[in-house]
Amino acid sequence: MKRITIISIFFIIIGVVNITMYALYEHSYSRSKLNIERKIENSSELISNEDEKISITRTVFRWIAYLSGVLIFISILIIQVIYLVPFLFRKFKDIFFNVC
Repeated sequence: MKRITIISIFFIIIGVVNITMYALYEHSYSRSKLNIERKIENSSELISNEDEKISITRTVFRWIAYLSGVLIFISILIIQVIYLVPFLFRKFKDIFFNVC
């Protein structure tokens, strides 16, 4: 039980780091987009190639962030099932059995 909790906390930390990195990447993407718009006047072929590479990288980072969010959600659910459900059952055991 402790091992599962430690793994879940580890997944939450990894997920938060990945989502933070995605947010930082989006910030740098918006700044690079401004630079690309400035370079459009110089060479259009070079710009389209750079924009395509940035688009692929952006898609990869976005999917990593989505999967990290799902990982965080599942980890929190695992921790709740391990600790919260038995706690609530012990706390309200009398109420559950008296009603039935």
